[in-house]
Amino acid sequence: MATMDARIPTNKATGALKTSQSQARVARLPATSFTPVGTETATLNVGARIRALRRDRKWTLEAAAKHFDIGRSTLAKIETSQMSPTIGLLQKIAHGFEVDLIDLLQTKSAPAATGRFTITPAGMGERHETPQHFHELLCSGLANKRMLPFRSRIKAQRERKLPPFYRHEGEELIFVLEGSVILHSEHYAPTELGPGDAAYIDAHMGHCFVTKGDEEATVLFVIAE
Repeated sequence: MATMDARIPTNKATGALKTSQSQARVARLPATSFTPVGTETATLNVGARIRALRRDRKWTLEAAAKHFDIGRSTLAKIETSQMSPTIGLLQKIAHGFEVDLIDLLQTKSAPAATGRFTITPAGMGERHETPQHFHELLCSGLANKRMLPFRSRIKAQRERKLPPFYRHEGEELIFVLEGSVILHSEHYAPTELGPGDAAYIDAHMGHCFVTKGDEEATVLFVIAE
């Protein structure tokens, strides 16, 4: 309080009241920190979800892998959580199941309604980890959405080499929240994006992201099919 009184000497009572109100508001809000996968009950086990959908259809591992156009060993590793699939790979699996990607990435869905509304309190989205990202799914309470919004923390890469290009259906909006990233793509020169910068791309074009330097970056992605 001594510091605040020095900054606002004209009305100590008002300053104290504002401080108290501010602290009360902060106490009611959920934490905004983005914690890694596995630290909250909202963590998503996408492998178990895929295995359950496959068994519901009475597909063998071999038949499902052929249907998804991926390797049997790859599918087996995904189902047993030995491998973290990329969004592009998950999209192929979702198309093979003939379900929306968001339905694949959540265990429960609210039925579609005409008055569509849902919220995700800060830091409370379902989690999914890939080798390069920590993904937090946003507003996953609605089924049959036309967009897939998620916040990602892009991991800093110790080895200075590019990850594989991602390719998937639809178009993609990228908005940098924290840190800096380099957007690499098949047809354009590498582009640096900092906080507040946005890019919009055709997601069929191969693309990937790496952080600039040794610091992680946080990015908002919105995929529209």
